[in-house]
Amino acid sequence: MAQQTQRRVGTMVAALIRVTGRTITDAAAHLGIHRNSLADKIAGRRPFTEDEILALAGFFEVTPAQLFEDPRQLLGVSPAQSRCIEVPRHLTLATAA
Repeated sequence: MAQQTQRRVGTMVAALIRVTGRTITDAAAHLGIHRNSLADKIAGRRPFTEDEILALAGFFEVTPAQLFEDPRQLLGVSPAQSRCIEVPRHLTLATAA
């Protein structure tokens, strides 16, 4: 998977953690990995495996394809509005040009 795609999945996972009220520790436990390993994957420092993507989709009750979507859709925000929203640093959402 390309690095940009990995980052997008990481950003979506971070957004899902935030909006579902779950923790990175919960998600890491579901995957059977240490929370620091998941944090590295979310930050784009390590790749997600196909099995991890499938497991995360099940954990968050979304389709695997939804993990590749723009997280702003999940938050109900248009690209133009994203400049006006305070986003936690760990989400690193791109802003509109």
